[in-house]
Amino acid sequence: MMKTIALGLVCMVTSAISILHAQTVTLKFNPANGSRYDVSSTNNFSIKQTVMGQQIDMKFANTVNMRYDITDAGANKNLNLSYDSAKMSFQFMGQETVINSESADTANAANKMFRSIHGKKVNVLIAPDGTVKQAEGFDALTKGMATAGGETQKMADELFSEATVKSLLEQSFKMYPEGPVSPGSTWASDIQIEKPYKLILRNNYTLKKIAGGKSLISVAGKIDTQGFTKMQQQGMEMEINMTGTVTGTITMDNASGITDVSELRQQVNGTVKIQGMEVPMEATVETITDMRKR
Repeated sequence: MMKTIALGLVCMVTSAISILHAQTVTLKFNPANGSRYDVSSTNNFSIKQTVMGQQIDMKFANTVNMRYDITDAGANKNLNLSYDSAKMSFQFMGQETVINSESADTANAANKMFRSIHGKKVNVLIAPDGTVKQAEGFDALTKGMATAGGETQKMADELFSEATVKSLLEQSFKMYPEGPVSPGSTWASDIQIEKPYKLILRNNYTLKKIAGGKSLISVAGKIDTQGFTKMQQQGMEMEINMTGTVTGTITMDNASGITDVSELRQQVNGTVKIQGMEVPMEATVETITDMRKR
């Protein structure tokens, strides 16, 4: 009887080890050559500032739809990014401005500017670890844009700038572990954002489960400008000092390393120095990225 029980326990342990081994996965940027993805990226910003004792609320949102075409580039992958529709809204002091490439108001200069992005392409070289190695085509992209003028133009230029697109891609891909992982494994990555101001993201990832060829990954990280850093807004130079947190989840395709769905929430607070004043500020940013293979 004791021998039978002992053998049974050995079988159970062996089976458990085999199952864990089977659930080990290597995650890297490895989409198939010739593959295509429809991509939608949405950001919702909610900002609160206190100026001379008065709270001022602002809301800003944008959605950009794109297509990724993947080709081989030796040890790396070439990602050809082409723009589709785009929408941006801004709410401030009871007024809302909406810019939409699909709007029926074709005479509106801002809508025309967004429509001019349709079909524009940039080429990005991405390493297996998700690092953006090279980006080309942004000069032609911005020169080919119709103009709207004023703050609308500045916000659009920022939204489609090389720095913004590189940050978007690295936030989507620069997060792979260095080696094989299994449920319960943790790893970390640092991402530096240059625009609209310098910011460091230090994200910690935990592989929660593997099922159906997908990995569910949780994200918990920190945001830091590392002291005051300069930025430009409405033609004025200001300094900003922010810290905060990032939380969220990612569902990733194991074979390609493509993020099917990413839902992240950033909560930050700090101080803005402008024209001799120090303005307390807090912000929440919710980002949803959806990538679907065509």
